[in-house]
Amino acid sequence: MQHSAWGSAVLTHDEQEDATKALALLLGRAASPRAALAAMVVEPAFGIALPPAPESVLALSDAAVRLCVGDGWAHDPPWLCQLLEKVTLTPVIDRILKKIAVKPPDWTAVMQPDAIEALWLTDPALPFIDRRDFRNQLRRLGADEGPSVLIINGSKKAGKSYSVELLYHMLRKACSASPLDSPHLPVAVVPFQPGMGASLNPLTLAQLIVNRITDQPKVLPGLDDVTDHRENERLVDWIVDNAAATSQRWWVLLDDLYDPDLTSDTKYFVSKLIELLSIGKHRKALRLIITGYPPEWVSGIPVSQWESERIPTIGEVDLEPFFATALRRDGVPPDPVTVKVAILLSMMGLPDDEKRLGALNDKLRRVVIDAHAVV
Repeated sequence: MQHSAWGSAVLTHDEQEDATKALALLLGRAASPRAALAAMVVEPAFGIALPPAPESVLALSDAAVRLCVGDGWAHDPPWLCQLLEKVTLTPVIDRILKKIAVKPPDWTAVMQPDAIEALWLTDPALPFIDRRDFRNQLRRLGADEGPSVLIINGSKKAGKSYSVELLYHMLRKACSASPLDSPHLPVAVVPFQPGMGASLNPLTLAQLIVNRITDQPKVLPGLDDVTDHRENERLVDWIVDNAAATSQRWWVLLDDLYDPDLTSDTKYFVSKLIELLSIGKHRKALRLIITGYPPEWVSGIPVSQWESERIPTIGEVDLEPFFATALRRDGVPPDPVTVKVAILLSMMGLPDDEKRLGALNDKLRRVVIDAHAVV
């Protein structure tokens, strides 16, 4: 069987407790519980990994179940199957055995050859649904020609900040990097919190960007002419110079920049940054994504020179491509009725507030796991 990283997501907390109690009941009758436990699994690695001196049979059983859950489907049969096949068979244990005996979803099927088209992101392990406009815009931003700037808006918790995860996924795929390499990718994420607007002047914003790009910034050159226009241009030059010094092509994300108290000076600076990256001397020197920023605050640059996305609410039709791929078995696509049922189960009872997207992602994972657990 194929190893899966789903781990404890396959078993509920209650199911893990039921497995632990059943195992403890069996081991409680053994003269040497740890030795008996180690002998229940074929692979010696299991016994070696057990804690040497657990404080009780229940603690030993809990450690064993956690070890098995973490091992997932790395062994055939799975370690948890080997344990639970030896305990008293109750309806609960029977259900768990049937559930874990089935190979979990093979998410490589959802990994599109084109990373921008990904329906599933490996880190964090979450689906990435719809966002057709964003996918196309990300592709255009990444090209040598075309726009350099994208502004994303949407309701609270609609997925604006989550957009960077697809960017990370795309860049990791491009350089064959692992999720652990994400901090070293050329992505400078600058998050903003409500209430920062009044104190966020152009220099502070430029420093925040530069500090995300390098820990050894170049000295900001002085300027004799201190007009707003020249000052803003000097700050943009400084940002671009620091990015160029790393010999990498940087993506800058200003996350949730909107604040009703954002000063006019800072708005002018953001506009100058967009201008110079879009149609000015630094065109394509950086890729800039701004989330939560009113497009009407951008001045002096034609709308046609930068990209804009308004994130829509995910509906039933948006889930069809996901389930049509995620519910495949041995390369065979699911029938339309199965897809329809999966969609209804995922959309049922979703909150209408800012918790909607998170709840939907949890449901998508659960529905796919349960569908693949059906024998």
